[in-house]
Amino acid sequence: MVGDSGTEVFWSQFLRSLRERGLGGVRLVIADHHSGLVKAVRKVMLGAGYQRCRVHFLRNVFAVIPKDAAEMIAATIRTIFAQPHATGVRSQLDTVADMLGRQFPKVRAMLLEAKTDLTAFADFPERHWKKIQSTNPPDQPSAPTWCLTSQASPLTPSSIWSMKAQTRPTAAANRSPILCRRTL
Repeated sequence: MVGDSGTEVFWSQFLRSLRERGLGGVRLVIADHHSGLVKAVRKVMLGAGYQRCRVHFLRNVFAVIPKDAAEMIAATIRTIFAQPHATGVRSQLDTVADMLGRQFPKVRAMLLEAKTDLTAFADFPERHWKKIQSTNPPDQPSAPTWCLTSQASPLTPSSIWSMKAQTRPTAAANRSPILCRRTL
């Protein structure tokens, strides 16, 4: 399927075509935060959660802060994802937002706005958390992941998106597929 990959219409059509081809049981979609994709996921993949990629979120944060503060802010935000239980994850996000908000109000606003999407992983069993927080392969050590991959620039009409199953030997065969968007 070829189309403008940034629009809700394109993503809705694409996701419907995946369902028509047999994709089912998707419980979580992991992606960077493209509004058309997010809206389409929420309309078409009923019952599936949406996890905003934490790596891409950090990149968005880096765009609004001074370069010399990046390491400290990234380390502070990463503490959100290191909590041992779901309530701790969400509580830590609030704590980090308040702490960073004193000096970086834009970061506070970004964290609070993205709270639900950044912490969706915490609704799943803890043993899966590290695998479902990001679309970046190094952050996913062993998960059967269904990925949308681009053969061209992801934001042009000439983008070609395909469905590709990636399984690793340590993955359990009976897990539900996770749909993620990875830009090559």
